[in-house]
Amino acid sequence: MNTFPLTRPVHRPYYKKSIFRKQLRTNFENGAVQTRPLFTRPKRTWTIGWKNLSFEEYQTLEAFFYENIGKKFLWTAPDDRVEYTVSFSQDFISAKILYGLVYDTGEIKIEERI
Repeated sequence: MNTFPLTRPVHRPYYKKSIFRKQLRTNFENGAVQTRPLFTRPKRTWTIGWKNLSFEEYQTLEAFFYENIGKKFLWTAPDDRVEYTVSFSQDFISAKILYGLVYDTGEIKIEERI
């Protein structure tokens, strides 16, 4: 399994972490509600991105994206330093490039895989 290639810190405004745990809800005629978890473990998702990457760093990111779209890879979250098995959750990446410097990668979304 490949490891995410960029070690540069994520740009803080682009770092978001979500935890999702689906639940089943049953509403009863008397107004009571019964709930239970649908899955045994939560699913984590992250939004990441960078500003001012070198063009070479962006090319590395782009090559990794091409090679690993639809596949699992290892990624270390910057907040808890835990290595997660993840995959890209969107079908594209984009960037604003100015004079050989990648000004802004925009948001890249990844999600935890089991």
